[in-house]
Amino acid sequence: MTENTTVPEKPARTTLRDALRQIRDEIAAQFAIDRTGITRREVPARAKAAAWAAIAGIYLVGWSEGVRVAVVMLLGWTPAPDTWPTGTVATATAGIVRQIAVVLMAAALIWAFRRYAGAEVQRATWRTSVKTFPVGYLAVFIGFTLAGALSTVFGLPSNEFDLAPIDDPLLHVLNIVNDGMAGPSEELALLALVVVALRATGHSWTVVLIAAIAVRVPFHLYYGWGAIGLAAWALLMVLLYRRTGAIVALILEHATFNMLTYAGAIGWSLKLIFTLSGLVVVGVVLTKSIAQREKAAAEKP
Repeated sequence: MTENTTVPEKPARTTLRDALRQIRDEIAAQFAIDRTGITRREVPARAKAAAWAAIAGIYLVGWSEGVRVAVVMLLGWTPAPDTWPTGTVATATAGIVRQIAVVLMAAALIWAFRRYAGAEVQRATWRTSVKTFPVGYLAVFIGFTLAGALSTVFGLPSNEFDLAPIDDPLLHVLNIVNDGMAGPSEELALLALVVVALRATGHSWTVVLIAAIAVRVPFHLYYGWGAIGLAAWALLMVLLYRRTGAIVALILEHATFNMLTYAGAIGWSLKLIFTLSGLVVVGVVLTKSIAQREKAAAEKP
C-alpha cells in the first residue's frame, strides 16, 4: 500500500523583471494618493477661466521678465555671460519685494480657490514634511540630470554660470535672500496655485501636469534647449505635492537649494547629502509599502 504524500510547492522565484515591475507598480500606487483634499467636479466655464486668469496674471507679474531674458539668451540675441550678473542693491531689493508680492497674491488666490472648492487645508505631519524635504532635492537632481543628458546626447548648446565675486556685503546678503525667495514664490505660485486652482475648477491631473511644466520651464531656458528636461522636475513636484501635501517642505527645499549655492563646497556637499537622503527615503518607503501589501495578500483566506 502506497502512502499519498503532498510535496510542498516551492515558492515562486522572483526575477529581476518581477522586482522592477513591483517597484514600478508601487511607485504608481504611491503617486496615485491624493492629499490635496480637492475633489474634481463640474463647474461653470467662468470658474475655469478665472483659474487660468489667476495663473496667467501672477505669472506675468513674477516671471515675464525672466522668460524674456531666458528666450533672448536661448536664441542668441543676447550673449550668455560667463558669470551670473550680480546686479545692484536696488535691483536685488526690487526682486525681493516683487517675490514677496507674488507670495502674498498666490497665498490669497490659493485660499480663495480652496474656499470655492469647499476644501480644507490639508496639513502634512512633521514626519511627512521631514521625508518630503530631501525627496524634493532628488526631484531637482533628476530634472537637471535629464536636462544635462539631453544637451549631451543631442549636442545642444548649453550655458553654465559661475557666481561672480561680490565685494559689497549688503549686496551679497540681498542676493542670497532674493534667490532664496524663489522657494516660496515659485512653489506657491507655480505649484500650489496651479494645482489648487485647476483642480478646484474641475480640470484633470493631466491638465495640471501640463500647466505646471508650461510655467516652470520657460524662465529656465537660459540654460539652453536641454532645459526642456526640467519638465521632469515640474512633474515630480506636482506628484510630490499631491502625494504628501507638504508644501512647506517643498518651499524650504527650493529655498535652501538656491541659498546653498553661495556656500561653495560646503553647499554642494549638503546638496549631495540631501539628494542621497531623498533616495534613501524613497527606497525605505517603497520597501515598507511593498512588504505591507505582500503581508496583507498572504493573510487573505
